Amino acid sequence: HGVFRGIQDVRRVPSIAPAIVRSESSEKRPFMCAYPGCNKRYFKLSHLQMHSRKHTGEKPYQCEFTDCGRRFSRSDQLKRHQRRHTGVKPFQC
Repeated sequence: HGVFRGIQDVRRVPSIAPAIVRSESSEKRPFMCAYPGCNKRYFKLSHLQMHSRKHTGEKPYQCEFTDCGRRFSRSDQLKRHQRRHTGVKPFQC
């Protein structure tokens, strides 16, 4: 596995993952996806990292409930999924 240039601990699929490009010309959204044909821009590096998982297919968050094991690209998706197992409804109608 490779690592995005300039960022540690962000894994990628070597053949398809974009490099992170910091654009000096766009101060409002300086982090641009370098995946071919995408060119989306983000204000925060963490948002670009989350977006990049769409291209790489990386799903680092796994449900630990017995006989489940579903994986998600974002932690909030995992938390929402886990409520299906627990029945917890944190919001009131």
